[in-house]
Parts: sequence; C-alpha cells; structure tokens
Amino acid sequence: MASGLGVRASCGPPEGALRAFTLDFTDPLNGQPRYNIDFAIGKFDRKSDVMLLQVLLNLLYFDLAPGSAALGFVAPARERLKEDGKLGDLTSKFIVATYLQLLKNGANLAPFVSRGADTLDPMRAPGERSKLMNVNYFIDVLQDNISFLDAQQQFGRYSLLRFDNDVPAVLRNALKTVKDTAAQYDE
Repeated sequence: MASGLGVRASCGPPEGALRAFTLDFTDPLNGQPRYNIDFAIGKFDRKSDVMLLQVLLNLLYFDLAPGSAALGFVAPARERLKEDGKLGDLTSKFIVATYLQLLKNGANLAPFVSRGADTLDPMRAPGERSKLMNVNYFIDVLQDNISFLDAQQQFGRYSLLRFDNDVPAVLRNALKTVKDTAAQYDE
C-alpha cells in the first residue's frame, strides 16, 4: 500500500456539470441519501469531489466524534479540515487514517495503488462492489459508517448536507444534482 494520497494538480475533465452529486438512492435501513463523486480523487481532484470528502471526514471525526471514536476513528490532527476542495497534505492524512481504520474494522477495500496511482474511485452504486477487484468503494463504506452514526446519535446533519448552510455553497449546489451514476463510469 502506498504511504498516502499524493498531492496532485487538478487535471482531467473540466469542472462544469461534472461534480459531486446525490445518488438517486435512499438507504432502506435508515432513509438516508448517499452522495458520490464524479471522478477518482487522487487522479482528477475536482473541487466539489474533494470538498465532499472533506465535509464527510469532518462529520466523522469531529461532529460524530463520540460514536466514531468508539469505532476506532480518532482524528489524525486536532484541527478540522478546511472544506476548500484542495487535496493537500492534511486532507491526505485524514484519508489515509480513515482508510486504515476501515480496513481494521473489516472493510474490504482496494489498495490505493490498485491502478498504479493513489486514487479513491467513485462508487458505482451503494453496496455494489468494484467490477475489477470485487472490493468495496472507500466512499461507500465511509458513508455507511457516517450514516449509521448520524442516525444512531440523531444528529441529522448527514442527510441534509444539500441544505446545510455550514456546507460550502459550491458543494451544496452540486449535491442538489441527483443522478444514477458517476461520470467516470458513463459509457
């Protein structure tokens, strides 16, 4: 496994209409939505995609801290991530810590170097495993944990990210888009 996600310059598809979004899905267990990214983080680093991950990691490590700590999630730094859409060293540190804890908790995730680069792919559909490696998607397992903790603690923020004024407007607006699949998988 690589030591972490490398910091890369933005490249790939233009930001435009391709961005983080809400999946056309409602979790049958708790009624929560599921969010997704359009392209791999660590390869394309699209602002709203990285911003979604930063918001989710802040939720896990700071807002849901009592419950998440019980599952072994201890923030690798004292400060919250800046929700700026930039994949910097601190965001990478949180991603790696989360990845390692998910593995420790029994998740079956692809190694970061599965495609020759440190990447985190968008999920195809909640609960669906990757077609190449037959493993779970990081962003899906991460949200399984957040959704569970949010419902358990009756916090209520996770399901309302699209409408939460504390979420950066760029991401709030992106999450108002509802669709079935990430652009990375459009054929």
